[in-house]
Amino acid sequence: MSKIKVIVSMLAVVLMVFALAACTPKDDSNGDGSIPEGQEGMAYREVEDAAGGQIASPGEENQMQTISGTITDASMHTITIETDDGASLTFSTEDADTSGADGLETGSTATIIYSGDIDGTDTSGVTVNVVTQP
Repeated sequence: MSKIKVIVSMLAVVLMVFALAACTPKDDSNGDGSIPEGQEGMAYREVEDAAGGQIASPGEENQMQTISGTITDASMHTITIETDDGASLTFSTEDADTSGADGLETGSTATIIYSGDIDGTDTSGVTVNVVTQP
């Protein structure tokens, strides 16, 4: 192979490595469901520590809330839980951080950290931020 082909091939490999590194998503989890160092002050950490309380993050008007229940159904972008009072609630998890959840298997317990309001069993006014499991 000529020197030019070797140099061009090596340059192409280096560019592909950089392109793949730039497109790789940043892993914000510690692999154990805990909040990475430096992110402890985020709203969802404050809500987790409040064990179900409502805390507004600084400068935000929406309050973060939590709800827990037994998973009755889970798919790529939704999760359905049954709460302790028997209510069946389905949430969209499309934009939620699920890195603290371990498989979301039917029958296991999940905690959903969200903003917005649940109206009866209607969760369309809710934005799920985080889904965790004990």
